[in-house]
Amino acid sequence: MFDFNLVRRAVAVAFLLGIALAAAGAGGADDNQSKDAPQIITFDDLKKLLREGKEEEEILQVLSQSTVKVNLVLGDDQIKQLKKMRVSDEFIATLKKKAVGAPAAAQVENVTDIVIILDCSLSMLEKIGDQTKWDVAKAAVKNLVASIGDERRVAFIVYGHVAGDDHKCDVEVKRPIAGINAKGKVQLVEVIDELTPRGNTPIGKSLQYAGKELAKNPSGLHALILVTDGMETCNGEPEVEAAKLTKSLNLGNRFRVIGLGLKDEEKDAVQKIARAGQGKYYDGQKPEQVVGAFEDLKKEVVQAPKKEAKAEKVVSKRRAIKFLEPDIKFPAMKEIHLVKGKAAHYTLNNQSEAHTAAYGDDLPVASDAKFEVWWVPKDTDAIPVRMMNDFSLKRGETVEIKPEQYLGLVRVSGKGYGEAQEIIISTKDANKVSAKNKEVQTSKAYGKDMVVPAGKYKLWIIPKKGDAILVEEELEVKAGKLNEVE
Repeated sequence: MFDFNLVRRAVAVAFLLGIALAAAGAGGADDNQSKDAPQIITFDDLKKLLREGKEEEEILQVLSQSTVKVNLVLGDDQIKQLKKMRVSDEFIATLKKKAVGAPAAAQVENVTDIVIILDCSLSMLEKIGDQTKWDVAKAAVKNLVASIGDERRVAFIVYGHVAGDDHKCDVEVKRPIAGINAKGKVQLVEVIDELTPRGNTPIGKSLQYAGKELAKNPSGLHALILVTDGMETCNGEPEVEAAKLTKSLNLGNRFRVIGLGLKDEEKDAVQKIARAGQGKYYDGQKPEQVVGAFEDLKKEVVQAPKKEAKAEKVVSKRRAIKFLEPDIKFPAMKEIHLVKGKAAHYTLNNQSEAHTAAYGDDLPVASDAKFEVWWVPKDTDAIPVRMMNDFSLKRGETVEIKPEQYLGLVRVSGKGYGEAQEIIISTKDANKVSAKNKEVQTSKAYGKDMVVPAGKYKLWIIPKKGDAILVEEELEVKAGKLNEVE
């Protein structure tokens, strides 16, 4: 019996391959190229097929041929074009899984949904180098969160964070997948700071939870990040779960696994999870290796390439703020930033609207919106401080400001306290446990001038050995004044 559908599919294959061959010919064929080399199909080729009335099923069948290499990126713009052509969501989702030939930068730019899984098992309190795995991982994840663009959707999952035999294998979605802005990043960092390592390592179960979060946006471009210091200890099957995710989600090769201080047996098991998920494993035996892994991860999975801003002509009267050299002795300044909305010192670079690296320069203010002004010290051991809140200017208004109008100084001599690991000025609600997480300023040595916004604080000394020492319960810092503490 004559099979018309079979003939129609054969015609579609020939048509699509004909497009690819024509494109190769137009570009100038290489005489030394193998005749068996796969033909490349672009997004324009795909649109041409749809305009010719080809069925979605036929197109997908053709794209799966061994003689065809799919080289197309499906970002927001491409998806909008396809939806105007009235294709189905299933067709778009399947195409995204095939868009493996896209340049890495383009894939990162179009990532829509990111899930971060953080190991909070008891073994995270062990050390790598001179720090606990937990401190290293926590700092790296917080920095990662700060780098995520506001256009992304983010979920945060944790395991091993609950004490008790009945809860050692608990997994919890601390932040269901949703859009994230500056306020959301600050809230997520607060959630991370409240965690304490306590339980076991249910990696398989955590991957199931991650899959459910990412599946909420089936047409999105997904990324998954797992941070762990050990192998599965809760009878899960993480390799199986990782393999399932690659089939059911648009993960591509954007599954990343960071191992902290893994022994050989553990490393082998965790590497298998990464391979099963068609992802990449990073080995962090030292704190600096973990930091380096996260920097690579940000470029490969999280951060879109920055687009060069185009200059815009301004006809209206400009607003500007000029920061003048201090009249009093002040620590060296690295930068001053203007931030719209609310920020934290670890999200500053990602939220900055404008900045200057020198006193005396005019800093343009784009609108009459409310801004924060942040002063950044040159000393890398110190942290940036919020100099002004809710700052705004009317059109045509220019003001001159000196740091000492809003900032004061604290100098701690440390007499009688012994050698210090760190001096911390914290918010008033801090205690011994939370002082580090609620720091406003810090120093690694006695006798340094610490820059702090005017206000009331607690002063702590963290000795080389032992618990934090509360030196001042109500340290009052006045703008333009040096507060010396014996």
